[in-house]
Amino acid sequence: MFKYLLLTALLYFISYLYYVKVSHGLGHKAEFLQLRRFLPCALLAVAPAATAQIQLTNSLLLTSMAVGISWIITYPLLYWNTYHKNSTDFGFHFDTVFGLYIIGWLTALKIIVLNFNIFPITFLIILTTVEFLILLIPISQWIFLFFI
Repeated sequence: MFKYLLLTALLYFISYLYYVKVSHGLGHKAEFLQLRRFLPCALLAVAPAATAQIQLTNSLLLTSMAVGISWIITYPLLYWNTYHKNSTDFGFHFDTVFGLYIIGWLTALKIIVLNFNIFPITFLIILTTVEFLILLIPISQWIFLFFI
């Protein structure tokens, strides 16, 4: 149980610190609001893995984490890199929240498919396709940055 709590704490603090770092001109109210908002999101990201007692190195969790973290990092970082000198204030808490939810949703769906054992190969192919399509958005943003 300790490893799941540790992962929750890491996701929470890293997400929050990253949000503060790539935001610009945030007031204290916005910072404290996100400080409270990111905790349940981090808990929900780890809850499916903790409930199913899967290893933190399991590919079910790692691929979902890669997709969610790509959402957390990509748009805020690219926007900050482009506009931090010109804009007075911006913050992208929805990208962080959505990234954390993606981790939980995708992990939970994979665990459900494997536990109910109803056409697991078919559903895993569908979930893998959905996971790739969700990942395609941050990938396309990086491609746009570097090649266009």
